[in-house]
Amino acid sequence: MVENLPDSVPPDEGSDVPSSESVRIHAEYTAELIAAREKAFEAFDRSVLTLSTATLSLSVGFVSNLVPIEDAELVWLLAGSWAGFALAILSTLVSFQTSRLAMDAQIDIANRLYLEDDDAAAGQVPVWARITGCLNWTSAVSFGAGVVATVVFVAVNVL
Repeated sequence: MVENLPDSVPPDEGSDVPSSESVRIHAEYTAELIAAREKAFEAFDRSVLTLSTATLSLSVGFVSNLVPIEDAELVWLLAGSWAGFALAILSTLVSFQTSRLAMDAQIDIANRLYLEDDDAAAGQVPVWARITGCLNWTSAVSFGAGVVATVVFVAVNVL
């Protein structure tokens, strides 16, 4: 998401209509937000979903083919890794929706700032943006925890 808002341009003297420069900045900024929204959907989220799903599938197959569960040590690590991957998948899927809501709210802020000359809008951060950030961190951390738990489980039971 774009972090810094460009400076707004006050309306022409004696007019409530936004200046043409503010309208231009608004259009550029809105286009930038929309492009950022699309890139967000295509990069981080796809990676976490793909890697979490693949690793979860591989670890399930690993257990059934290489280590009989009744002979395995530290089985709780395996269960923890599955929970980590499942949480990464779920939080990523939910972040798709919260990211869309955050961008919609950010566009509303841009409208207020540039088209309505509402200076109070300049410092606002949509709550959906904060929620999306938390979900992204949740997916990254839970994915990392799942990887670590899987590696430790494999090291203990195979090596």
